[in-house]
Amino acid sequence: MASPLAQFANARLLIEVPGSRGGPETGYKRAPGQKVVTLLFLKQLGPESGSAYKQLTASSVASDYLSGYIVSYVAVPDGAEWQTLDVEATAGADHSGQRPAALHKGGKGTSLQFGNRLSTSVEVVEAAGQFDDLGIGAIVREIIGDRIVLAVEWRE
Repeated sequence: MASPLAQFANARLLIEVPGSRGGPETGYKRAPGQKVVTLLFLKQLGPESGSAYKQLTASSVASDYLSGYIVSYVAVPDGAEWQTLDVEATAGADHSGQRPAALHKGGKGTSLQFGNRLSTSVEVVEAAGQFDDLGIGAIVREIIGDRIVLAVEWRE
């Protein structure tokens, strides 16, 4: 079922799934991972709410905290631009509102586009609902999707 928040998506988060490590023939270099773009419905938290999350992050320079829900996600096809990719029309897109496996608490995003702003750093502060994923949390998750809180530093 598609997220009821799909029509309100106002942000894009780019994450990269870690690639595999090569063998001796490649000098044990790490292969690039798959990029995934996630559509989000976010709101900017005020100073009072943001300060509650400041203790939970490893980021020391976060200028803003954003809270909301995941709408959909898809692996970025080779050669596609993540900021303009039509997630809804791309084959393999997940419209359930549930987070991709690579998106977890403490994880780092590659970039976030929120309105006309682009981030320099993104850290996932929370990637689960207030009731977690079991019991009532499973029901909430099925209806509205996964909640997410991000700590963000913006480009000037």
